[in-house]
Amino acid sequence: MQIIDLAGIPSTPLERFESHAASNTRIADMRAGSTVGVIHLGPNGRLGRHPATVPQLVVVISGTGYARGDDATALKVTVGNAVVWTQGEEHETWTEEGIVLLIIETDDPNLGVRHS
Repeated sequence: MQIIDLAGIPSTPLERFESHAASNTRIADMRAGSTVGVIHLGPNGRLGRHPATVPQLVVVISGTGYARGDDATALKVTVGNAVVWTQGEEHETWTEEGIVLLIIETDDPNLGVRHS
């Protein structure tokens, strides 16, 4: 077993697409085209609207915010919710109070949430 202190892994500020108060801590690289990270959005933080370069699964692990995909409908997301965006889908996420997201990005087109 290995315990990893995420506070010891450098975070990268996210500033593209008019993002602010946002950072990403990449915690795992898998096969080519696949990563796992933790995204922190501070108070009034935003990941600006952009296309998903690969399918993405985002799990809210703390806080509350909003997510919007191609259909432009904003939906509230909170702890225990997961969001899936398909490759090329325009999307954005924002928060008023702060939110922490686990993000899995992969070029596997079968990425999704199991319902069984």
